[in-house]
Amino acid sequence: MARTTTIVLWMAGMLSVLAASAPAHGATVMLPLFSSSNPDHHNGTSNDVVVPVTVTPADGVTAMDLTFTYTSSLMSATSVSRTGFTNAFTLTSNLSTPGTVTIHLSGPALSGSGEVAWVVFRITGAPPSTSPLTWVSAVLNGGGIPAVTQNGSVKISSGTVTISTPDAASGSQGTNTAVPISATAFPSSSSFDLSVRFNPFVIDAIDVQKTALSNPLTLVFNNSTPGTVNIALFGATPISGSGALVTITYHVTGPNASTTPLNIVRADIDEGAVSTLIDDGFFSATCDALDGDGDGVSGCAGDCDNTNPAVRPGAPELCDGLDNDCDGSIDELPAPAGSPQLVLTKPPGTTQLTWSTLPGATVYDIVRGSLAVLATGHGNFTTATQLCLADNRNGTSVNDASLPGAGGGFWYLVRGVNCATPGTYDTGAMSQVGLRDAEIQASAAHCP
Repeated sequence: MARTTTIVLWMAGMLSVLAASAPAHGATVMLPLFSSSNPDHHNGTSNDVVVPVTVTPADGVTAMDLTFTYTSSLMSATSVSRTGFTNAFTLTSNLSTPGTVTIHLSGPALSGSGEVAWVVFRITGAPPSTSPLTWVSAVLNGGGIPAVTQNGSVKISSGTVTISTPDAASGSQGTNTAVPISATAFPSSSSFDLSVRFNPFVIDAIDVQKTALSNPLTLVFNNSTPGTVNIALFGATPISGSGALVTITYHVTGPNASTTPLNIVRADIDEGAVSTLIDDGFFSATCDALDGDGDGVSGCAGDCDNTNPAVRPGAPELCDGLDNDCDGSIDELPAPAGSPQLVLTKPPGTTQLTWSTLPGATVYDIVRGSLAVLATGHGNFTTATQLCLADNRNGTSVNDASLPGAGGGFWYLVRGVNCATPGTYDTGAMSQVGLRDAEIQASAAHCP
């Protein structure tokens, strides 16, 4: 039998679900009852609200052509964004006709159920009023997957306090940006429950901080679910006033020009005792068009740190804990190659070792051992290695004041090391017996 898929429009907020009886042909269809949110004019401003478009189940869906209508005298569609569920999809939309939203999505086959697009509306109508959200068409996989549609609505109503987050939050990829959640004037209150949803492929909530207004309260938050941060403020001493309640620090994970709504799905004050309105926000991943560090590359051209001239695409990778070449990896240097030339001199009371520099080496390891043991062991450096004379030595010389015992002398080996990996004690010559690196590493006296 052909599978039937339901397209659902619903408003962020409370949601009731009615499970319909399965049709005779055996397909499972879920019909969420529309939920109402309550954005409206408050103190002369217009609120934004995010309307998710949900497909359930979406198994095997690779293309969606969706069109629905709304009441243009009450609100206007301002943008359409992908969700985390459809982040791998290509999205195009048409909002040019007032009262109509057209969306096309295509990408790899989906599995499961979820929200496939977020449509942001600017509320322009006055309460109390309601805009129906009415499907014109919903075509999945060019008609290959039958679809049953469920209409929704946006209810515009009044409230006492507006909880909001900015419409123009932004930051460049790899940076952190603090974004507030604010409240208009509210009465003496001792608890706030907030929840924000977003596309985790654009931003990631990494921290939440109190503000001067909320400082008397206790803050707890949960950001363990990608794309969601839940926040609770509570305490024995009530607060009142207006302004930022918390700031959420987002790490920008998405590339330049990627966007996500900041969808406030919960904004309860004193467990709902205070009537609240929601004004959703928007975040854009941006880039820096200027060459801030004078290295010849702007942020928009790929400079991943526009404050450091040692960091830019094509820069040599250094042992400095930075992604110098902006390829997403840190200190990925090749091991120093080759063997340095070692010279021994005998100043009074000591032996001075001096060696040539190796390309790619930042420090050096020097081991010492017994010539007699090496000879009797037929060139086995595991038993002959006796001392790590210098570990991660800066510079190209070191002194050894020890004297060999009777009947023998010392041998020395030097290798280059960098922050990524050590070099080699081996020469690569055909005359070399065994593998020095492995044998010295097996000795208890090797350099760590």
